[in-house]
Amino acid sequence: MADGVKISPFQGVFRHLCPRCRTGKIYPTSIFSSLPKMNDECAVCHLWFEREEGYFLGAMIIDYALAMVTATVIGAILWTFTHWSFEKLCVVAILLFLPAVPAVTRLGRVLWIYLDRFIDSERECTIQQVGTSSACAHVMRVAFSCRQGRPGNCRAKGEKSVPICEGCGARVDEAHVRARKERLDLAARFRPTQIKVLVLDSAPRGSENDYFYRAAKDRTVRSVAARMYFDELVKTMGNAITKIDEVLCLNEFRKHGFFVSYAVECAIENRGELHNALRKLAPTIVKRVQYFLQPAYIVPISQATQELIRLFGLVGWGDRLVLDKGGPFVDPYLGDPERQAVFATSFGDRISKALAALPS
Repeated sequence: MADGVKISPFQGVFRHLCPRCRTGKIYPTSIFSSLPKMNDECAVCHLWFEREEGYFLGAMIIDYALAMVTATVIGAILWTFTHWSFEKLCVVAILLFLPAVPAVTRLGRVLWIYLDRFIDSERECTIQQVGTSSACAHVMRVAFSCRQGRPGNCRAKGEKSVPICEGCGARVDEAHVRARKERLDLAARFRPTQIKVLVLDSAPRGSENDYFYRAAKDRTVRSVAARMYFDELVKTMGNAITKIDEVLCLNEFRKHGFFVSYAVECAIENRGELHNALRKLAPTIVKRVQYFLQPAYIVPISQATQELIRLFGLVGWGDRLVLDKGGPFVDPYLGDPERQAVFATSFGDRISKALAALPS
């Protein structure tokens, strides 16, 4: 370990070493001896390289940039000696670049791991999250190096592991896991076959009774903010509804191809914790929307989704975003009808107008 610390980050990248200890290898073998399969964790310090599902989405952007630079350099060298046409240069440069694809892929992943760790070096489990009893000593040792979101990383031999919620990435109890599953089941009942408009919020708001897809016969069980939130989402369809019957409204919502989804699937009241959860789960959220939900349009409706707007633009989905002056639709006065009316912050009508202006 002492020798590994002397290695610079630049050397660590090109030698494909762990970004934390710079001793363990990210890839177990040379690129010339086998396919480029990664180690799951560092053999020396046990750092997990793939922090969450979809983690290497960012590495694809780096791969693309490296490929473009390499192909351009090859093309420039060819043009210097041959003066071929642009089309011929492109074809030959790409063909010459193909053998380098495995090496570029490996380098892109290593660069992404180093970059991500430089930006957020402390995203590992802490001893407080696991427990302090002597029976959990092995779990605590492993927990320092496990990445959040993969239960198997923190499982001690012969001991029961602490569940990790796939919806928020936190260590939770079984009741939390069951509550999330119940919310997903409720939402699935009203999910359209083809989603036309995905209303994307950062996280569920309030208590379990406030959950959007938990239709309430007696609306007094919802908080004032939750009732206003429900009503605003109903307005996004553009229909004038004088009396709210939540079951009928949810069915109409589904028939119109509307669906509400949450980036973080569990309620998080603390803004800092919500921001951290969104940042950690962002690649998974984008992949879920792209490959599972597949909406025609995406309407972000809370300030915390601002970072996701940027990511959707990076993956080529910027044209599907329906925005309010370049950002998400936000109503700071949900729960305060008087101020909402005074400052005209209601987002339901604004979203309806924005959707009406889109091509059908």
